[in-house]
Amino acid sequence: MKMRTVALIGLGAMGSFFAPRLLEHLGAENFQVIAEGARKERLEKRGISVNGVAYRFPIRTPEEGRPVDLLLIAVKDTGLDQAIRDIRGFVGPETQILCVLNGVEREERVAAAYGWEH
Repeated sequence: MKMRTVALIGLGAMGSFFAPRLLEHLGAENFQVIAEGARKERLEKRGISVNGVAYRFPIRTPEEGRPVDLLLIAVKDTGLDQAIRDIRGFVGPETQILCVLNGVEREERVAAAYGWEH
């Protein structure tokens, strides 16, 4: 399956590494960052800076979620349970989920919610 649409949750160290590359490769129409509340407002207003380069990404709330081909989870471990809830609208029958947190347990927690097929 070709990955045409991608969503990312978590714009910390790992998410900030992936997001600019995904935006460049896929374009704003096929890449989005999941955030809500004050974080969404801050990201829309200020974006992020990586190595002195400013980036702004399309931001979608969990309620605005539509299934994507690939969903990257790049939150800290303490935010994983909330992220698992927040991605629900972005997960469809063909969605592949990549959790870039350290540890095998993280994949088990995601699979418990969405199944190993994802």
